[in-house]
Amino acid sequence: MYYDLEQKIEDYSEELFSDLGLASLSEDDKADLFARVQEHLHQVIVEVLRPLLPAPEITKMKQSLNQEDYHALDLVLAAYPQHKEAMEAKIDEEFEKLKLTIAEEQKNAGFGTAA
Repeated sequence: MYYDLEQKIEDYSEELFSDLGLASLSEDDKADLFARVQEHLHQVIVEVLRPLLPAPEITKMKQSLNQEDYHALDLVLAAYPQHKEAMEAKIDEEFEKLKLTIAEEQKNAGFGTAA
């Protein structure tokens, strides 16, 4: 994308593990958390760009996200650099909300799984 979305998902997951003290989670729980971060970012991207891009581009974007084909997504979004800042700001904002939600879940679960 404008940056490596796959890397951003990984970075966010690592940030969750470190900030929320989740490093001791099982590998399965970590994979679930990674998938949750990934799905959330995909939803945010669609939410932000749906009103800004033509319908055929939205379809291509959704297909790329569903297939986790970030190169194809990059090709779609390269034609719309004017939306980069708004999208990145929303992604960061929503990640912080997700982090708070997961922290609350951990607190309520007595440090169980995040999903």
